[in-house]
Amino acid sequence: MISFRDNWLKGLGLLFGCATLSLAAPQRPCLSVSPFRATATRTSDTGEQRELRSRLLDSLRTQLKGSWQVEPAGHCPQNVPTLDLFQRPGDLVEISGNAMLRVRMEWRHVAGPVLVTLEPQGHIGGDLSQWSHTLAFVAQQQMLVPVQIASNVPGTVVSGSLTGTTPLSSLQPPGPFHLHAQAPKRLPQHIDTVLQMGSPFQANFRLSKAIPSVRPSSTPRWVAYATATACLVGAGIFAWQQERAETRYHALGENDSKSDFDSHWKDVHSANLWRNGLALGSAGAFGIGLAFHLREASFSW
Repeated sequence: MISFRDNWLKGLGLLFGCATLSLAAPQRPCLSVSPFRATATRTSDTGEQRELRSRLLDSLRTQLKGSWQVEPAGHCPQNVPTLDLFQRPGDLVEISGNAMLRVRMEWRHVAGPVLVTLEPQGHIGGDLSQWSHTLAFVAQQQMLVPVQIASNVPGTVVSGSLTGTTPLSSLQPPGPFHLHAQAPKRLPQHIDTVLQMGSPFQANFRLSKAIPSVRPSSTPRWVAYATATACLVGAGIFAWQQERAETRYHALGENDSKSDFDSHWKDVHSANLWRNGLALGSAGAFGIGLAFHLREASFSW
């Protein structure tokens, strides 16, 4: 039986995963639609203009199929590229004897509008699907920049302004564009550039092989520590032997010969040399072991 705690934990994990994906995924650009200021009927009725915009919003959302956020003017999020769709009062023009509508599209962060000419289709109450089809086509094909990303390593993971695995094809808003590419056992690469309308962008990452880093072996360290311990034990043994030799030397008396004195003094001297030598060897081996230890630690950091 699944407990409430299990369900709660699973729900929390799913919520965290969705939040992570939403943060990692680039946000869609926003198409901000203002009320029409010039129409085929030359209406100045604000309510009629807003009703026309409302119907156009619904039609544009159908045409763009979720690739854009389509919102009334003033409702686009602040942190996404926004394309303004608007008119000026004089945008009802005569072309070859016919009244035609002009609509302007302009990115907020890129100066200069793109003019789109629409057929008025008689009255405002007419079908807006042709308008929305034309406007959606211009927004997708002329206002966005075609981007193609490739790599010498298939399946390279790309993140930044665009996420996915190579090869990648996309349409992106003009403006600053950042990419980070990485693949297993390859050195990562970065691209920082500015996308411009009318200039397709292509990037072909050439990821070079990373030089494998070899972690130092811990064997020399433990050999050095073992040697230091053995030398220290040996120094202790010879210190004990030196003490015994000194005791025997000091026990000699007047009846002992010179050769006895020389022999016992030689034992004292020999034990002292071994004690001092092994003590120095222990200190040296311990220092070497410590150096290997610090080297491994710095590699870990």
